[in-house]
Amino acid sequence: MVTLSYIPSEQEIKTVHEIRDFLIRTVKKQLAENHIEAEVMAVGSTAKDTFVKGSMDIDIFIVSPKYKEAYKMFQQVFTSGKRKEGPMDIWHFIYRNYDVDLVFIPPDHPRIETLEHTAFMNRNLTPELKREVVKAKAFFKSKGVYGAEIGGIVGIAIEELVRQHRTLENVCKTLLSYKEKPYIPDPINPQRNLLASIVKIRWKQIQNACNEYLSKKHFTFQPFTPTEYMKNKRTWTHLNFQRKHDRATDFNTALSVCNHALNQIRNREPEVKGTCDAYVWNHVTISYHVTPEKLPKTKIYCGPPIDRKNAVEAFKFVHPDSFEKDGKICTIVEREKTDVVQWMKDLITNRMHERNYLSI
Repeated sequence: MVTLSYIPSEQEIKTVHEIRDFLIRTVKKQLAENHIEAEVMAVGSTAKDTFVKGSMDIDIFIVSPKYKEAYKMFQQVFTSGKRKEGPMDIWHFIYRNYDVDLVFIPPDHPRIETLEHTAFMNRNLTPELKREVVKAKAFFKSKGVYGAEIGGIVGIAIEELVRQHRTLENVCKTLLSYKEKPYIPDPINPQRNLLASIVKIRWKQIQNACNEYLSKKHFTFQPFTPTEYMKNKRTWTHLNFQRKHDRATDFNTALSVCNHALNQIRNREPEVKGTCDAYVWNHVTISYHVTPEKLPKTKIYCGPPIDRKNAVEAFKFVHPDSFEKDGKICTIVEREKTDVVQWMKDLITNRMHERNYLSI
């Protein structure tokens, strides 16, 4: 039997609504007093009642031609807040233990689609479907594959998948019917793929999680912890660094650095295979798995084709002990590096330090 520990209580829902609506009234009042015309609207899961128990952030959009002026004004209204890192003007603060984001954008900003998503889903998701969305979000959160900031599936994608397929079971069957990550069009903007945020390794994890769910028909809702992450990667190597930016920036930096290091090694040693992953909690973890872990001390190094006589002679001059192989002139050389695990560690650590991420 599926546990329902992920469903917020009626009192929790009531409290979220009261706080959300109070903040909207406060924002509208401040804007009116300062003669700033704006559209104010709650967005996200707390505006659609699709939030998981204990994950009740409040997002409010302020859309105005004077959005910069409005942003500066609210810095003085909610003085305990701070700017959220990134290209957008987002003022973040805590109110009664709830994380609140005030997002300031002009009317022509691409993120205006977020307002349309909220209205669309509120029109098209019944209370039963919203409950199934909460279940699906809780499931993917428990498996550590939820959120664009870690390369996972996002809330609006889950809402659309449930709208189309009705149940988590059907959503999983649909996701498993694709070998590669499919294109799920945004109902507001069909040119946008709602699964665009999912990185390759998360796609594989999502499919593994769905296979497990379809087999067991239930899941346990629990936070995805570093312990759970490590348990799934016992044979991997893990490097930890201090946080520096927002979660999305830290994740993308970490995964990019790891993949860059792996590609650098593979350019020199094509027989090396590997996989990278990264995750962000209060620290940044970079993980990798490579084979072989150690390379032989020597390798065959081949130069130009044997029909390029001048180039072959030059090669033989540098490498007197050369020989022909597969139509090329070759020799045996010693490798500078043979410990691939350590090589990866050195490259990753150096690149992260260059970006001012301190090792833990």
